[in-house]
Amino acid sequence: LRNTDLLQGDEVELEKSNKKFMEKINIKFIMIPAIIASAILFLALLEFPYGYYTLLRIVVTIISIYYAYWIYETIKEQKFWFWGLVVITILFNPIFPIHLTKSIWSVMDIVAGLFFISLIIRYRKHRNMNTNEKNKGFISLFVIAIISLIAVSTVTTGAVLYKKGIFKSTASISESTTKKSEPMENTEVIEAEETESVANLEELNKIEEEAEKIRQEAERSRQEAEKNKKEQEQLESEQETKRLEAEAKKIAEQNRIKEQKEKEEIEKLLLEQGKQMAEQRERERQQGIAREYKIAYEKRSEERKLAEKLENQKNEKELVIGQITNFLNEVSDELNIAYDKVQEQGEKIKTARESGSRGGMTTAYWNSYMNVEGLIYNNLINKHNSLLDVKNKISTILFEVEDYYKHGTIVPASSRSYLSSLGIYL
Repeated sequence: LRNTDLLQGDEVELEKSNKKFMEKINIKFIMIPAIIASAILFLALLEFPYGYYTLLRIVVTIISIYYAYWIYETIKEQKFWFWGLVVITILFNPIFPIHLTKSIWSVMDIVAGLFFISLIIRYRKHRNMNTNEKNKGFISLFVIAIISLIAVSTVTTGAVLYKKGIFKSTASISESTTKKSEPMENTEVIEAEETESVANLEELNKIEEEAEKIRQEAERSRQEAEKNKKEQEQLESEQETKRLEAEAKKIAEQNRIKEQKEKEEIEKLLLEQGKQMAEQRERERQQGIAREYKIAYEKRSEERKLAEKLENQKNEKELVIGQITNFLNEVSDELNIAYDKVQEQGEKIKTARESGSRGGMTTAYWNSYMNVEGLIYNNLINKHNSLLDVKNKISTILFEVEDYYKHGTIVPASSRSYLSSLGIYL
């Protein structure tokens, strides 16, 4: 009883000592998680399987929550660095992932990686601590980061369910505040408490070893008593034992024969099943080969149809553009001829007016002659202008058709109608 009381007292003292020691642990800045986050973010710019990016989301989210908690609890600062980590947590969260294009994700990975590097530079002065504090602080904050991730996921899920109308009433959430652990004041006191805890633990281990020895002695005594009892009974009923042994041998032999038969039946059944499975696998293999041939044939057919379609489109493009170009060349030739005729008629009228020679014609006849020449000149100019408008319109339509075949833009209905009047169809 006294040993039990002493053991319980030591356990209580050890628990109090450990609790007091854990409350004095001061959270310090750790650079390794930020280095890891920066490395995997910059490596994401290369080509990796999809699972790498899922792992990236989980790691970056946990590390962001860890540093946000560290800033909140230690620096008491909720400005640029804290809210930047909150944004990174939301952007990379793996529970409700945000889907962006690869180019945007590349920019986001670079920005986030530079952010973690800047975070190291900004808070590197807070990273001085001993080995025990590093290990225990990192483990504690890692557990806190996991709990925070679960909390963020729960809140996000609740928000989505509320948005979908599953919850009709808003539940009030009460926030519980936790007392902050005071920073370590005296390293020597903590080391002394650790030494005392270790000594108490060693003493408890010794007591447990003694109790185990006593239990083993009692077990050996019990086994010896049972052994003696069995020997006595064996001596008293030796004949009965022999009879039972003979019956047991007979039963064992019967069981052996029965097991042998069952074993043979099982082997036969397994052999039959193996044969059926092999046949099934062979049928599946043949079916798979047939499906592959069918898929390959359909793929080749589609490729041929696509090639024929592209070839037809190419021929159609060359035919239509060639017809329009030929018509444009004809109009250009007619325009040049009309231009020469205008120049020639203008020169003729100018020469007649400058010479002043009427060739024996009366004034009235001369005026009529000049009016006719003027009308001819005006008609030639109107024809020239009409041909010029036609050339400009055909040039515009040619540009629209080329853009249609290159980029798939729509040719206006007026242009299509004009081409149809010329016997050209798209």
